Amino acid sequence: MKTISTCLFLFFSAIIFAQPTPNQTLNLSFDNTDSAGRINGCSFQWDKNGYFTYKDDSVKIDGTNSIRIQNETTETEGKFAPVTFLLPANFSAKRITLKGFIKTENVNNGYAGLWLRSDAGSNVIDFGNLGENAPKGSTDWKNYSVTVKMDKDVTRLVFGGLLAGGGKAWFDKFELFADDKPIDKVEWDALKIENRTAKSNVKLDSLLTKRQTENLYVLAKVWGFLKYHHPDVAKGKSSFDEQLFKAIQPVSNAASPDKRNELLLNWINSLGDETAYKPAEELPVKDVHIKPNLAWINDKRLFNEAMINKLNSIYAHRNSSGNAWIKLMPGVLNPNFDGEEKYVSMKADDDGLRMLALFRYWNIIEYFFPSKYLIKENWDDILNEFIPRFAAGRASLDYKLNCLKLINQIHDTHASISGDKDLGTYFGTNYAVVKARMVQGKLIVYLILDEALAKQESIQVGDEILSVNGKSIAQCRKDMEAILCASNQSVADKNFAAALLLRGNGDSLAVTYGHDGAIKNGSIKLYPIETVNAASLKKYNEGPTYKFLNDSIGYITLATIKTADLKTIFKSFENTKGIVIDIRNYPSEFMPFAMAQYIKPEPSPFVKFTNGNIDNPGLFTFKYALSNGSKNKDYYKGKIVILVDERTLSQAEYTTMALRTAPNAVVMGSQTAGADGNVSKIPFPGGFGSYISGIGVFYPDGKETQGIGIIPDIEVKPTQQGIKKGIDEVLEKAKEYISASR
Repeated sequence: MKTISTCLFLFFSAIIFAQPTPNQTLNLSFDNTDSAGRINGCSFQWDKNGYFTYKDDSVKIDGTNSIRIQNETTETEGKFAPVTFLLPANFSAKRITLKGFIKTENVNNGYAGLWLRSDAGSNVIDFGNLGENAPKGSTDWKNYSVTVKMDKDVTRLVFGGLLAGGGKAWFDKFELFADDKPIDKVEWDALKIENRTAKSNVKLDSLLTKRQTENLYVLAKVWGFLKYHHPDVAKGKSSFDEQLFKAIQPVSNAASPDKRNELLLNWINSLGDETAYKPAEELPVKDVHIKPNLAWINDKRLFNEAMINKLNSIYAHRNSSGNAWIKLMPGVLNPNFDGEEKYVSMKADDDGLRMLALFRYWNIIEYFFPSKYLIKENWDDILNEFIPRFAAGRASLDYKLNCLKLINQIHDTHASISGDKDLGTYFGTNYAVVKARMVQGKLIVYLILDEALAKQESIQVGDEILSVNGKSIAQCRKDMEAILCASNQSVADKNFAAALLLRGNGDSLAVTYGHDGAIKNGSIKLYPIETVNAASLKKYNEGPTYKFLNDSIGYITLATIKTADLKTIFKSFENTKGIVIDIRNYPSEFMPFAMAQYIKPEPSPFVKFTNGNIDNPGLFTFKYALSNGSKNKDYYKGKIVILVDERTLSQAEYTTMALRTAPNAVVMGSQTAGADGNVSKIPFPGGFGSYISGIGVFYPDGKETQGIGIIPDIEVKPTQQGIKKGIDEVLEKAKEYISASR
């Protein structure tokens, strides 16, 4: 254990995180999840060295969830996986104690434990774990604790749970104490908290001149460049948002490019001497996918010689020792932007904070969005286009709609704004239990979530909706084009039909629809979101996880799959001719590695990634290829048909990539959502945020998945006639394919 503990100490010492604000709600019970069901507030790796980390709602000691780490491979000695929390130490105490419950099953070659570290900047003050008291083997729930010292120099606490070696470990009901006081009861030291400004005191003209727009365009690019490159700015000793607020008005009102250059150069010189730092290392020569796009710093139309020399000097001596505004998550290496201030109490008429929102988002995409090169429009032109919009849109709804339209420009299905009250009211807080999708260019009702609620509806499954509230479907679609936030047209159609159209603030929508060749008028009832969500959850979970479609074909849906059931499932299907694996849903548990062990005879690669670079923002390089499967002569040898469509998103797409490498597998259906990989959340001033696909996901041969999605081997799409008859035509084609095979 001593050797493993030493390795863990070194590993955790190397982790550098962004500083969340002191009022961040710690999710120590693992019960707080986002709209996709992911656990908030902590970081963990999904699939490295055979370790998988899950939300577990069936094994827990408190609340609704625990978190489970497991590794059931045979080579686990010396390996480990952590769950990690971070808290800024903006309070006074002499010691910190972490308590938490742990349960284990067959833990071998190591242990399960708690760990806790106090840091002063990049220096470790104290580190502790359970040592010899850590549980091994199989143990029931037990409360453990670990304590470290703290002093006035400590700036952050890093802590969590870990599994070293193999087996399974569950963690729940963590508690953190400063001396003997619960962490949520301590008094935060306001003198240690920077960047708390809730207003900028910036005033801009609502109708910008062409000169003002250009000045702000140049300022946005220079500010973002300095934020991620200047070695003194990157240390985060003071708020760079505040620096922007001081610069906006004088720079925007500069009467000429010469005056603008003078203001910018004086400002940059006040930030510190970059030449006091050694020159940065050269770009790597291998595995480069995208190089930084910095030709603009030499643009003589924008800058004079002095500014060009200064910007080039900063790039030559760019920061290379961590950055206060951007970190990469351990293991996966997707970006983490928790260091950004959220300005929850922002008023939308604050001109400086609205410009900050635009400048922040634009530069994050510029330097850390792995798929920026796929954006159809010129990203510089988008900045120019949105500066006047953000200057003019002073109402709260206008500000948020402008943010949503900006997000739409990156064409990433992960990217939208969810849960915002103003936008929710604008689009409608009530929803239909009648669900529609685009089929053969028509909007077709394909599902009724709750037959009892919908019994008053005259519209039926298979009918075509022609208009809503007097507006044709084509016009509705056109009106929503700027806010669909989709990687491709297939998922744009889904977002339009499933998320935006059949909702409102009243109790019904007036519709015209086609039924059996006749055009009829009617209405669709609307219900509160809680009612519709309950009906949707019930419908989503109805039916068994696995079943026989006939005597020779098995069926598995990943919507309700559990890792613990895989052995039983494949034992049941061992004599079948084929299995249909339905991923027209979001998997309930992570399957790319666990299921692959049953359907592959040996390991093989299925994916490789690109990651950004904090030391050279804008650089993206290919990382290792990842394999799944294991040596297994008794693997399932029948045909495997994997079903996908536009509902196959993110982890579902990743799972499809992983499972289609089985020797007898084909993918059937239609184009998927085109947004794969771990997500990163970008905070906007105002307390809301938006995700991006934070890593680039590619097939081992370098073929892209972002935007394109998973292209099926056999394309099959539903028809209006099939929907009306209640036939799942994609599933029927899968059965036909398996039955026809030898």
